[in-house]
Amino acid sequence: MSGCQVLQFYYQQGSLYKLRALGRAESMEVSAEGLRVKTFADLQFLFPFFLVLYCYQFYNSYVLWHLAEIARADERWEVLLCSCLFFVIALGNIVTLLQVVYVKYQQRRTRIASSSRSSVKSE
Repeated sequence: MSGCQVLQFYYQQGSLYKLRALGRAESMEVSAEGLRVKTFADLQFLFPFFLVLYCYQFYNSYVLWHLAEIARADERWEVLLCSCLFFVIALGNIVTLLQVVYVKYQQRRTRIASSSRSSVKSE
């Protein structure tokens, strides 16, 4: 899990560096608002890593759920709680990842459509 967090850190750091180099962000800006101008290719590289990590979180939830069946009665609630927490975290991560990919795809499609319209007008 920490490997994906390191990849995400470098992705966000590189994106912020690009924005600072282009003059679109200040040196201390860390908001998500400024990080929307990234390239889609970087996210395509990170997507499989995040997907594997989030599937692993679902797997952890599943294993903990089944471990609760064999746990002693006084320990069962703790294992079930951990299972539910892993499930909620994994579900939230997957939903967020898919939303980000969808928005990036729409932005890319809009950019391509607008560039093709401008090239047709200039001819």
